[in-house]
Amino acid sequence: MARTSEPAGDLPLRGNPVGQGLILASLALLALGVVMVHSALASVREPGAWYARADVRHTIFAALAVLTMVTLWRVDYRLLDVGRRLPVVPAAMLGVAIVCGLLVFVPGIGKSIGGHARWLRVGPAQYAIGFQPSELIKIALVVFLATWLARSGTDKRAFLKTFVPAAALIGACVAVVITQGFGAAVVIALAAAVTLLLA
Repeated sequence: MARTSEPAGDLPLRGNPVGQGLILASLALLALGVVMVHSALASVREPGAWYARADVRHTIFAALAVLTMVTLWRVDYRLLDVGRRLPVVPAAMLGVAIVCGLLVFVPGIGKSIGGHARWLRVGPAQYAIGFQPSELIKIALVVFLATWLARSGTDKRAFLKTFVPAAALIGACVAVVITQGFGAAVVIALAAAVTLLLA
């Protein structure tokens, strides 16, 4: 994601079969998920307001995901590479994700399910939206590493200047997540390791 002299602009889908395939696959998986959730809950009667129903909430979130996807693919990814020493936007994303990961351990904020504190819930009790901060860390860490390592000023082969800080950051993220779920920690470590390898 190093700066170039090319004009800023979105990533065109015309003539981009990989991008078209990714978007179509994402839409197909979302649609399949909506159908499966509605099918699984067809015989389950849930009391309360319409928004409290799991199938309706899932459909709303799927629609929001589609809206987010078709909005973000038009954003120039080079905007992530703002900042002199470190990319500011990805660093802020990763910082917020790590803070959310730590908040699950705060009594009254984190939601414990199955004996493990791994959820945060936002909103009134009946309509609260729950999410796992580990999912935010997965995305934010890869985006940060990719942006930082793709900079022209970053020496990818420097052990002390690049590998050690990257490994320390990966270790910190894994340490935050591993108590929430070993599987999520493994996925984060593997995704980050692949990003380092590709760089």
